[in-house]
Amino acid sequence: IDRLAAWNVPLTYLRAGKRGAYVIADGSRWFVPSVGLEESVDPTGCGNNSSGAILYAFCEGYDPIECGIMAGISAYYNALQYGVYPLFTPEIRQRSLEHMKVLRECYQEV
Repeated sequence: IDRLAAWNVPLTYLRAGKRGAYVIADGSRWFVPSVGLEESVDPTGCGNNSSGAILYAFCEGYDPIECGIMAGISAYYNALQYGVYPLFTPEIRQRSLEHMKVLRECYQEV
């Protein structure tokens, strides 16, 4: 983690399997636990899913912790069934954003 934090990049995301992931930005580091493990049906593809989600969140301007949480929520939806989650509707997106805001309250400000 220290070596990754020394890199001169705006955001680093290190997946830690079913435990969650590390988010590193501006010399700070956070461990973001997985979301919804008790409901997991199939974790296949969750790592790739979370990597895509953190990239999306970062490009949209979310703070590093929010990016990590959004990645975990995205992986959570992927793990709810076998195969890719069928459809991200506006309602699911809104519910996911609300979920992220609740989880975000558990972390200190960046």
